[in-house]
Amino acid sequence: MLRPANKILLVLVSIIMISTTCVKAAGRYALVIGNSAYTGSPPLKNPKNDAELIAKTLTEVGFEVIKVTDADQRQMRRAMLDFSRVLRNNENSIGLFYYAGHGVQVRGINYIVPVTADIKDEEEVRFEGVDVNDFLGTMRSSKSRLNIIILDACRNNPYAGSNRSGTRGLAPVQAASGTLIAYSTAPGDVAFDGNGLNSPYTLALSRFIRKPGLAVETVFKRVLASVEDATEQKQTPWLTGAFRGEFFFKSKEKALAAQQVTIDDKTAGNSAQRSSSSVPALEKLFWESIVNSSNAASFKAYLTAFPTGVFAPLAKLKIAELATANKPKSDKNIIVAANPPATTARAAGAKPSTAQPVNPPVKKPNILTYRAIFPDSSRKSLKRAEVEGLTCHKLWIARNEIFHRNGYCFKSEKGIRYFDNSNCTSAAPRLSSLEQRNKRTIRTWEIRKRCSVKRKSSAAKSR
Repeated sequence: MLRPANKILLVLVSIIMISTTCVKAAGRYALVIGNSAYTGSPPLKNPKNDAELIAKTLTEVGFEVIKVTDADQRQMRRAMLDFSRVLRNNENSIGLFYYAGHGVQVRGINYIVPVTADIKDEEEVRFEGVDVNDFLGTMRSSKSRLNIIILDACRNNPYAGSNRSGTRGLAPVQAASGTLIAYSTAPGDVAFDGNGLNSPYTLALSRFIRKPGLAVETVFKRVLASVEDATEQKQTPWLTGAFRGEFFFKSKEKALAAQQVTIDDKTAGNSAQRSSSSVPALEKLFWESIVNSSNAASFKAYLTAFPTGVFAPLAKLKIAELATANKPKSDKNIIVAANPPATTARAAGAKPSTAQPVNPPVKKPNILTYRAIFPDSSRKSLKRAEVEGLTCHKLWIARNEIFHRNGYCFKSEKGIRYFDNSNCTSAAPRLSSLEQRNKRTIRTWEIRKRCSVKRKSSAAKSR
């Protein structure tokens, strides 16, 4: 029979073993490849630098990184094999593959190109390149919790002259559940290598991966907006795929802990300065379930259950913020109707009016997370000279940003990905007569330029 002290020791050892297993199961592993020094095609300036930057960034947020630069085909396949073994030995982990360099598509299949590839004709690509599907298959068979594939591989195509298909960029890939595939630009388009040490896409990706508390989908949305701003709307990153649950490159717990320390310093002194790692599981679960709530009752319930909890100062602050946000507007917003002249009122036998009509509520526009083509298209008429020189892509943005400002909930995958439905309020927003006129002006030029515009019975559904 075990003594009490031995029982305690056994429990502690069990906890340590369980904790170690959990850490291993939730591991993060990445393969990063950057090819710049091409010998059979024009070299690229930045992919090697991009790989260095992403490898460093991923290491900072907890990934174990396999990094390969200026690799030939054998080295790329060897790296893929080593990476697949790591993933297979660590189930329920996070797997990430990043590639920067030349990439081409042939008959809808994407290939990344080793630095020693000598390609004279598109038929040779499948022998000299590496099929992206090989990486996808490796990651899908690994039983990882989430697989992320990032391809900054749509730079200038060195084989365009010999490519009979005439296609540009990479082809879209159907992502399986549990997989996210991110392109540095839209399928069929070409990305910029960049004028500095890194491509615009990789610079933005590194910056937002480092930001704490951002869900992975939000990271790529922020990257999209940043790249479009940096390239004047000439490059639009793309994301496809779906998975269950949430993933943060830099955990929201760390961001919350940092925020907690700041609030404690200002409101509660040193008494509540505790690490989020010491938060009891039940309290932590309760807090995570309400942290994004806009209902003050949720935070009051937390304070009732945990009056001296770690997040108590933050809960009180949230209650105060919500009370301010929901406070009725002051009397300055009320217009009192002027009384009619006394003679007129007596002549009509009517009593002076005491009605106090309130101004109609002002519709709050959506906040644009990108650089608008026409930021004032809801306030002034668009002229022909402003519209006729725009590309089809910019015309699409200009037309739909009018709907976005009015809270439209986009239904198309392109609209949702570009404008983000997080602030949408209506499936059929009411546009002003000026906005309707500007929408027709833009649409006219889309038709004249033979842009791809879906025609449906409802204008609101045409996007």
